[in-house]
Amino acid sequence: MENLHINQLKHAYTDKSSDKLIKPNAIFKQFPEDFIVIEKLTFQPENKGSHAFLKIQKKDTNTQWVIKELAKFCQVPEKTIGYAGLKDRQAITTQWFSVNLEGITEPNWDKFDVDNIDILEQTYHPKKLKVGTIESNHFEIKLKNISSEHINKIHNIQAKISSSGFPNYFGEQRFGIDEQNIAKARRWFNSEIKVKQRNQKSIYLSAARSLLFNEFLSSRIAQFGWNNLINGEQMILDGSHSFFTVEKISKEIEERFTLGDIHPSLSLWGKGNLTSLNELNEFEQLQAYKLSFWANHLENKGLKQDRRSIRVIPKDLQSSYDPETQSFKIKFSLPSGTYATMLLRELFDLQQPIRKSHDSLR
Repeated sequence: MENLHINQLKHAYTDKSSDKLIKPNAIFKQFPEDFIVIEKLTFQPENKGSHAFLKIQKKDTNTQWVIKELAKFCQVPEKTIGYAGLKDRQAITTQWFSVNLEGITEPNWDKFDVDNIDILEQTYHPKKLKVGTIESNHFEIKLKNISSEHINKIHNIQAKISSSGFPNYFGEQRFGIDEQNIAKARRWFNSEIKVKQRNQKSIYLSAARSLLFNEFLSSRIAQFGWNNLINGEQMILDGSHSFFTVEKISKEIEERFTLGDIHPSLSLWGKGNLTSLNELNEFEQLQAYKLSFWANHLENKGLKQDRRSIRVIPKDLQSSYDPETQSFKIKFSLPSGTYATMLLRELFDLQQPIRKSHDSLR
């Protein structure tokens, strides 16, 4: 039980007649144009203040590279560049950045000329852009090599996802290439390596905590089924981080759950008492006991108990299929902190071609 892997995730939707997953193969992220992401902030920049806000579209480039290029262009430390969240490299993504202009002459943004990075919009705001200030991300994704024989089943599952959602697992990118972040977290916890940099500590702790949550969720799906409520739930209000405890599931709670107004949650493990009760509390305590190596180290490193919704209901989920090219286009929006790949894995077995990087640092 201690040797956890991301591929142990349970799916929500299965073919009940054969108890096998309905997962046709699909080529995923063959080109950056196949994966488009547009970020929406939780607020509107005020168009005044000492921080330049830049809406930037990047292609086949990671967020940290954009930060590095902005800092170089403005001749400021990288730490003065703000962003709301990291975005996929192998994609075309649109996101906001901020630059603190205090004490410097504002550069001519028209002269910012870096391959695959374009400034789409420029405004101002009184404060630096902070990580986490994302309301949602809009996705437009193209998948290929999908036989028409699978389309009806795909559409049926898509309809279920639109109404009932999908499991809110943390995605593979949380754990690093070949789960290196998990391997390093284990070595750190075992005192085999020292980790001095604060950001590296944060990455390894987040990876370990996320993997523990994923295992909790897979175990819950295996034991109680998908979309079933348990006495003692900590319910979260949709679109918020507000929780309330339900000692015993009532008809009203079931109705609100069905409508998507509230969602059940599981522990993001840390020190402190669980806020769940009854059956759910017993379940969470048992999972933490089975995974005590990880749970104990997360507590020892100072993380505090938190909660995460176990399901996500996407907004504006739409799709189309082209039988001539055997390509499937899907569009949807997800709240911050959730993963498009976790929705796609309910529909497809994703096959991502190996692509050579034009620059390993980007």
